[in-house]
Amino acid sequence: MGWPSSHCIYTKVVIDSNLKGFFLIIMARLKVLHLLYSGCEKGGAQRVAMECAAYNADLYTSTVKSGGLSHLFKKKFIKFYKLIFNYKFDIIFCSDPRALLLSLICLRSFLSKRYLILHSDKLLKSKKLIIFLCRFFSVHCICTTKTQFDTFNKHLSNVVLVRITDIPEMKLARQQSYSLLYFGRLDPIKNIHDIINIFSRLRKKNSRFKLTIVGTGSECFEKTEGVEIIREWKTQEELKSIMKKTSFIINATNHEGFSLQIMEGISNGLFPLVKSNGLITNYNLSKKCFLSVQNIENATCLDNYEWQQVITKFQESLCTYLESTVHLKEYIRLEVKG
Repeated sequence: MGWPSSHCIYTKVVIDSNLKGFFLIIMARLKVLHLLYSGCEKGGAQRVAMECAAYNADLYTSTVKSGGLSHLFKKKFIKFYKLIFNYKFDIIFCSDPRALLLSLICLRSFLSKRYLILHSDKLLKSKKLIIFLCRFFSVHCICTTKTQFDTFNKHLSNVVLVRITDIPEMKLARQQSYSLLYFGRLDPIKNIHDIINIFSRLRKKNSRFKLTIVGTGSECFEKTEGVEIIREWKTQEELKSIMKKTSFIINATNHEGFSLQIMEGISNGLFPLVKSNGLITNYNLSKKCFLSVQNIENATCLDNYEWQQVITKFQESLCTYLESTVHLKEYIRLEVKG
């Protein structure tokens, strides 16, 4: 029986005839489901799931399913139920509590080993639910920020802190333009309208400022002077090309976890401006990095030494943090093999 065709990763294992090959046959029979709640196929959680599945392709055959709850229950509930029922997954990795609840719709799936990956600090609002689910169903809790880990480690026994990115090679922050960049999902939770409003006030003071927004999603925006909206996903090389002409990377989400967007921006020499207190805490960023007209104006006036102080502090604390954690891809590999 083949794997479902929608949103799937197909993997094959090349088997040799020695004992090691036989051992690989045993492990390759593990069926692993990466279950995502969001319907967006290019968001951070989706990207992480795809990378983890591909990285461990020699150990298991995996499928990655994605789709919003409303869409799922209206059109694909039976298909999803059959997926859970028929394939008897050995391990299920859930992207958030809603995905975890989805995985429990079939009694047969109770035999699966479950992991809950927390991608956003917004989930701390559901702390009691997460603690209950993890305790009652013996779910392993995977945290991607220290704030999450400190919260759940007090109440649960199976908690681990991981990183979802490699330790980046940092570049010096540069101050060569008045260009700001947001890239990611165009979704209400990302507060892109707030970014545009702040930019508009900034533009009235200095017409040299420009804002580029890159991504896809349901959000609609009015035409605003100085704002370029690119409604398509760019490759990493294309994004790097845009970043070379940019000085600021912006994130206006209220409850952000380990932001890949901010990480990539800083590693490409951009100055971070964020709205979330969580990002300030998790990244140990200076308050000069709060997203505001005043801070953007100040940043464009700072000399290179003062600007670099903010980034240097971040780089030091980030590298210390990342070096003390295991990469999620490697953690999954160890758990599957163990």
